Amino acid sequence: MVVTRVAEAGMYGVLVDDTTDIAVIEQMVTFVSYVNQETASTQVDFLSVTNVLEDPDSEGANAKVLFTKLMKELDKCDLDVADFMGLVTDGAAVMTGATGGLAALIKQENKEMISVHCICHRLSLACTRSTDETNYLPVVETILRQLWKFYENSPKRTAQFMKTQLEYKAAVTPTLMGEAKKLVVRKIRKACRTRWLSLDHSVQGVFHDFAPLLLSLNHFAEKDAVATGLLKKMKTAKFLGAIHILKEVLPILSTLSKIFQYGTVNYARIGPALSAAKAALREVLDSGRVLADMRKDLAEDGRLSTCELHPTEHQYNEVSSMLQKYVSALEENLDHRFKEALPVLQSFSIFDPMSCSEDLSYGRAEIKILGKHFFPDCTDSRRKLDAEWCNFKYEMLQWQNRTELRTAKSPTEWVLGRIMKMKQTYAHVYPKLFYIAQVCATLPVSNAWPERGVSAMKRIKTRLRSRLGNDMLEALMHISINGPATDSPEAADIIKKAVRRWKTQGPKRRRLPNPKKRCASPTPLMVTVDAQVQTDDPNDSMADDCEALVVETQADIHLGQAESVQGGNSRDQLDIAEQVNSTTVPRKGAKPKERADVPTAAGNVVQCRACMQCTTQCNVYYSSPAPVTCQRTVRKLLAGVPGMKLAAITNPA
Repeated sequence: MVVTRVAEAGMYGVLVDDTTDIAVIEQMVTFVSYVNQETASTQVDFLSVTNVLEDPDSEGANAKVLFTKLMKELDKCDLDVADFMGLVTDGAAVMTGATGGLAALIKQENKEMISVHCICHRLSLACTRSTDETNYLPVVETILRQLWKFYENSPKRTAQFMKTQLEYKAAVTPTLMGEAKKLVVRKIRKACRTRWLSLDHSVQGVFHDFAPLLLSLNHFAEKDAVATGLLKKMKTAKFLGAIHILKEVLPILSTLSKIFQYGTVNYARIGPALSAAKAALREVLDSGRVLADMRKDLAEDGRLSTCELHPTEHQYNEVSSMLQKYVSALEENLDHRFKEALPVLQSFSIFDPMSCSEDLSYGRAEIKILGKHFFPDCTDSRRKLDAEWCNFKYEMLQWQNRTELRTAKSPTEWVLGRIMKMKQTYAHVYPKLFYIAQVCATLPVSNAWPERGVSAMKRIKTRLRSRLGNDMLEALMHISINGPATDSPEAADIIKKAVRRWKTQGPKRRRLPNPKKRCASPTPLMVTVDAQVQTDDPNDSMADDCEALVVETQADIHLGQAESVQGGNSRDQLDIAEQVNSTTVPRKGAKPKERADVPTAAGNVVQCRACMQCTTQCNVYYSSPAPVTCQRTVRKLLAGVPGMKLAAITNPA
């Protein structure tokens, strides 16, 4: 289904990420971005998961191996490399290397392909670099990780911290009663440097529970050196000031990260989102809100008055200097990371109708850049593109006052969606411009989807399913990512079709047990069958030389080691016990008494004492042709009890 829709779209972009699964296998997770012809909107779907080092000749997960695997996958899906218009990766050297990277190898096959460094990874690198430029903030991150480990690895410490929170908040807010107290109790969240959303949650938790944390650490400080060290580092005005700074700044970065992680974000949304984030950072710096909140919390009647912290004016100035340095570093690194984008990507901004003007020069420079990239060897095509733009620009000017445009998530997305919906019209009137608009709508800019695919793979292929093959893994990932919600009508339809198909498979299908035919009583029935085995020691008890044959009510069993199961007291079981003679089967290791006239071998023909018919002792070695109760007789007796079934006797040896 996914491959069919991609083929109908005409062009596509690929999102790639590689990871190591629970079985220590290098896997390449691939997603595909395209324009859905039914909805005329951009769609991202899971395509495949590939074992990178499956071939014995593979030396490692280098660019050539990744390129070979990706080309094989596209060929298997009948996707033309000429329609491969965009590749987004995490920015690793093996992916984006100028000469030997995956993107460079693909460009040798398709020169029009555009390689994009994921905007989420750009943001993460910018934030990490900014934090490193302020000397103290990396120390704060380390303290937060140590604090999480201190409580996460000890249930006793966690319980003590929860108790301290309840007591502290009950004293501060006496109106909290019952369940309301439990709702305000928080655990320490893990601070991960590569996940800025997790760092934000960790900082928020420490900010709100700073006083209970100090009380809890003080409780363990007498006997625990780690608690003493953490208490010494945290009970300072500088640490508290850094927490106040991160509490104001990280939500802005988290909001920006969420915008970039949006499933089908395009390049036109990057500029406005960055501008809004930088404006919010500048407002935090200019407003002086950080120092004001810190002074208020440490006042005599403040939230943290019990922490016994009394910062000097010099310490407040240090916090202010830290904030200014951090915000300036963020602005500089955001500009540096995102201005490196290709001029081709920046040129797609011409599809923003809100910035369009009647000026004849508007968009001409961007159109020339796009023309040189997509039509490098055709001067006539570039001229046609320029002429089409001059006419299309006035259509966008008329759309500026439309209500739908103002309520859309992004004006550029609205314009591209309108062009895709009216494909027949625009493809005929503006063929060159429509081609570029389709590339713009298809081109992925965020690698968030492959990251979600890696998470889905780790949920499916766990430690208990570590030998799951790639074919089954890929099928399950298609269901998990591309499949409908389990409570949707579409999912119910698929389940009904699958059941109907299973029923039509005939005798080859795997039959499931019928619950209606099972015995209602869960108590198993024990039937002992006497084989009259002779042993060398006549004083041995008959029970010592036998093993019980248990007939389960819920599942079939085989005769093997004896299981201690207490029989039921139902009338059916008593009747069977009266009719079936107590018989034994040779236990493991029992040596039958040899006779010269009767060979000790399987297949001896003997007579059943119940039905007086000859029966063959299959798979069981007996020492004499003594009368036994055959399996046929036992089955006949058990036939009257619902759900009873006697399994075939296997060789106890």
